[in-house]
Amino acid sequence: MVYRTFRWFELVGTLLGCCLLLFIIAPLVGMVLATDQEQLGSAVRDAEVVASIKLTLRAAFFATAVSAIAGVPLAYFLARKRSRNPRRPGQGWAIRYKTAQSVTAKR
Repeated sequence: MVYRTFRWFELVGTLLGCCLLLFIIAPLVGMVLATDQEQLGSAVRDAEVVASIKLTLRAAFFATAVSAIAGVPLAYFLARKRSRNPRRPGQGWAIRYKTAQSVTAKR
């Protein structure tokens, strides 16, 4: 039997994620429940509403695709590039950049 130590970070992250999800879903559920079923059905069949939903989904898809195509190779490059700092030889450029940001923010 493998014993795991309790991780506070996982608990806090899970709770914050659930709160964020509830913050997004609760108003949507409230709007659907407050609307009459007849009005909701006519809104779903409306051509402008359908076009708006299609446009939103298309824009979200392209934004996600561009982020993935540009972000994954960039993240790989930043994680694999070796640092020139002799005190931190195994860390990549992103760690150095974050360290520089925190040092300049303290001034």
